[in-house]
Amino acid sequence: MDFQRRYVLGLPQLDPVLDSLVEAFTSVYELWDIPFANFMMTSALEFITASCFETSITAFTAVNRPGRFPWFLRSRTSACIAYSAMIFPKSGNHDFSAFLRAAPDMEYFSAATNDLLSHVFLPLCGDESLINDFLRFHKEYLVNESNNYIHHRAHAEGKSLLQILSDIKREIIIASENAIDVLTRFGNEASVKAWQELEFGLVCV
Repeated sequence: MDFQRRYVLGLPQLDPVLDSLVEAFTSVYELWDIPFANFMMTSALEFITASCFETSITAFTAVNRPGRFPWFLRSRTSACIAYSAMIFPKSGNHDFSAFLRAAPDMEYFSAATNDLLSHVFLPLCGDESLINDFLRFHKEYLVNESNNYIHHRAHAEGKSLLQILSDIKREIIIASENAIDVLTRFGNEASVKAWQELEFGLVCV
């Protein structure tokens, strides 16, 4: 078991980090019900694994028609399922089935909102004095990063970046509406409030 834990990622130099990760995983069950905690752990592991390989994908080769790889990669490197599960602790008596139904839209809203802000905030800002304050929102724009979901998707779908950004903006609105609808119908008031607060934080922080 110790051997597997040390070398499962092929990166034994990360052993101290993995030790801390095991400790963190163990404590998760103190604050979250088992299904929520399980989703948080699997999301974290997918994030670690996918992130190790993400930088090696320097050129995206499109197939004969738009494929789902851009979102598959983004989904695993965002860890947004974990972040979404975190807002539903035991104290709120949240229904996991409601979370499960809303999870795809919550994940997309969180990841796509981050990507949208990363690409459009600086051009809309127009004030160089604000760069340091809002660096995290336009980090990809500043360094002309193209190894990301928006560029991969634009390549795969044969669209311009502006077209993709417009599509994502529309999809974010739909995802928000879907998540609220599902949590309202299948969850409880605490679940709806928790998600609305996370939405507000993602957009307005």
